Amino acid sequence: MKQRKSLLVFFQGHPEYERNTLLLEYRRDVGRYLRRERDMYPAMPEGYFDRDTADVLTQLRQRLSLTGTMSCSHDFPTAQAEKGAVNTWHGGSAGLRKLAAYLCEQKERRLKNRRYAKHTHNTRKTDLTLSFAESRRD
Repeated sequence: MKQRKSLLVFFQGHPEYERNTLLLEYRRDVGRYLRRERDMYPAMPEGYFDRDTADVLTQLRQRLSLTGTMSCSHDFPTAQAEKGAVNTWHGGSAGLRKLAAYLCEQKERRLKNRRYAKHTHNTRKTDLTLSFAESRRD
């Protein structure tokens, strides 16, 4: 985070991901490996699956390394993996959404205050100019 005239917040990751999004990307990458679109079998996401699901996916990897093929996408245990996936980032992403909403509110408030101040300043300036012009006529 850096704050100067404006606040800059940088973060990595995908807090917008749903519970199964990482699973779907992992399954997609396994498919790419099997189609020889990538050289290495993808690493299983760490801390994402419960132990039973991680064991099943490890067994799948071992079986695929022996056969080199998956007969169809139904061989991937998607249903079990969805049940065993843990959304560890949900709390953090909720906090980021609140922070983003707060920052948007603050920015809107500042912009509104600037517009009001500019309008008030211009109005006073116009009033002074008119008053000066009127006094010169008298």
